[in-house]
Amino acid sequence: MAGCANGVYSGSGMTSGFATLNFDVSVSGGCISGISGGFTGWTLGVSYTQGGTSFGCNSGTVCGSVNYNLFFEGVGTLYSERVCYSISLNC
Repeated sequence: MAGCANGVYSGSGMTSGFATLNFDVSVSGGCISGISGGFTGWTLGVSYTQGGTSFGCNSGTVCGSVNYNLFFEGVGTLYSERVCYSISLNC
Protein backbone atom coordinates (compact mmCIF):
# COMPACT_ATOMS: atom_id res chain seq x y z
CA MET A 1 0.00 0.00 0.00
CA ALA A 2 1.53 3.30 -1.09
CA GLY A 3 -0.63 5.48 1.18
CA CYS A 4 -2.07 8.88 0.40
CA ALA A 5 -0.22 11.82 -1.08
CA ASN A 6 0.88 14.38 1.50
CA GLY A 7 -1.50 17.31 1.94
CA VAL A 8 -4.83 18.27 3.48
CA TYR A 9 -8.03 16.45 2.50
CA SER A 10 -11.42 18.01 3.29
CA GLY A 11 -14.88 16.56 3.76
CA SER A 12 -18.14 17.31 5.55
CA GLY A 13 -19.87 15.48 8.38
CA MET A 14 -23.24 17.12 8.94
CA THR A 15 -25.39 20.10 8.07
CA SER A 16 -27.39 22.15 10.56
CA GLY A 17 -29.51 24.81 8.88
CA PHE A 18 -27.12 26.77 6.67
CA ALA A 19 -23.97 25.62 8.53
CA THR A 20 -21.88 22.62 7.51
CA LEU A 21 -19.46 20.76 9.78
CA ASN A 22 -16.29 20.28 7.74
CA PHE A 23 -13.20 18.25 8.56
CA ASP A 24 -9.63 18.70 7.36
CA VAL A 25 -7.47 15.59 7.45
CA SER A 26 -3.72 16.21 7.29
CA VAL A 27 -1.60 13.52 5.65
CA SER A 28 2.14 13.25 6.10
CA GLY A 29 4.34 10.36 5.06
CA GLY A 30 1.34 8.71 3.40
CA CYS A 31 -0.64 8.43 6.67
CA ILE A 32 -3.07 10.61 8.61
CA SER A 33 -1.18 12.98 10.92
CA GLY A 34 -4.08 15.11 12.21
CA ILE A 35 -7.81 15.79 12.01
CA SER A 36 -9.53 19.11 12.73
CA GLY A 37 -13.12 20.22 12.30
CA GLY A 38 -15.33 23.28 12.40
CA PHE A 39 -18.53 24.77 11.07
CA THR A 40 -18.59 26.94 7.95
CA GLY A 41 -21.44 28.95 6.48
CA TRP A 42 -24.15 30.67 8.53
CA THR A 43 -23.01 29.68 12.03
CA LEU A 44 -25.22 31.96 14.11
CA GLY A 45 -26.68 29.72 16.82
CA VAL A 46 -24.43 26.70 16.29
CA SER A 47 -20.78 25.95 17.11
CA TYR A 48 -18.47 22.95 17.33
CA THR A 49 -16.00 22.09 20.07
CA GLN A 50 -13.57 19.40 19.02
CA GLY A 51 -12.67 16.73 21.53
CA GLY A 52 -10.35 13.80 21.06
CA THR A 53 -9.08 12.25 17.87
CA SER A 54 -7.58 8.85 17.22
CA PHE A 55 -6.20 7.68 13.93
CA GLY A 56 -4.18 5.05 12.16
CA CYS A 57 -2.67 5.29 8.73
CA ASN A 58 -5.81 5.49 6.53
CA SER A 59 -8.66 5.93 9.02
CA GLY A 60 -9.52 7.77 12.19
CA THR A 61 -12.21 8.93 14.56
CA VAL A 62 -12.93 12.44 15.75
CA CYS A 63 -15.36 13.32 18.54
CA GLY A 64 -16.65 16.64 19.77
CA SER A 65 -19.73 18.60 20.74
CA VAL A 66 -22.20 20.45 18.56
CA ASN A 67 -23.47 23.37 20.62
CA TYR A 68 -26.79 25.06 19.96
CA ASN A 69 -26.39 28.62 21.20
CA LEU A 70 -28.57 31.59 21.92
CA PHE A 71 -25.96 33.83 20.29
CA PHE A 72 -22.72 32.61 18.63
CA GLU A 73 -19.34 31.00 19.39
CA GLY A 74 -20.61 29.11 22.43
CA VAL A 75 -22.18 32.14 24.17
CA GLY A 76 -25.49 31.21 25.76
CA THR A 77 -25.34 27.47 24.98
CA LEU A 78 -28.84 26.01 25.23
CA TYR A 79 -28.02 22.41 24.31
CA SER A 80 -24.88 20.45 23.56
CA GLU A 81 -24.82 17.19 21.60
CA ARG A 82 -21.84 14.81 21.51
CA VAL A 83 -20.96 13.59 18.02
CA CYS A 84 -18.33 11.18 16.70
CA TYR A 85 -17.33 10.63 13.09
CA SER A 86 -15.28 7.90 11.45
CA ILE A 87 -13.05 9.15 8.70
CA SER A 88 -11.31 7.00 6.12
CA LEU A 89 -9.12 7.84 3.15
CA ASN A 90 -9.30 5.64 0.08
CA CYS A 91 -5.93 6.22 -1.49
